[in-house]
Amino acid sequence: WWVAEDTFYRTSKWEFEKRWIHFDDVKRNLRYKENGIKKAEYDVVLINSNTVWLIEVKTKIKNNHVEEFLKSVSKFKSYFPKYKNCKLIAWVWALDFNKEVEKFAQKKWLYVLTQSSDWLSEIINKKDFVAREF
Repeated sequence: WWVAEDTFYRTSKWEFEKRWIHFDDVKRNLRYKENGIKKAEYDVVLINSNTVWLIEVKTKIKNNHVEEFLKSVSKFKSYFPKYKNCKLIAWVWALDFNKEVEKFAQKKWLYVLTQSSDWLSEIINKKDFVAREF
């Protein structure tokens, strides 16, 4: 699981900038704690002046991972109020997607990324797909 996270983290800013999406900061394993107890962790967080993209990274993703991630995404702005006025977009990235999970994530209005042969990351969603803003 660390291999997938490390692979995506190390190339995420470069991968998105190839698509003309600029981010000022890339954070890994951004944690929110209350009274020293971890309440949430976000695998990769890309930040620019008006948008925060949360990316859940898995080696092999399942529907329950998508559901848990969505719960976490819905709490992000309350955990990190400095981003309350930013657009929040959620992504899932995995080395291995089966078609059922891919469709499930898209029905939940998430961008879906996977590894490809020529690019490190390939967006699976159709070009006209519009993700949900949280």
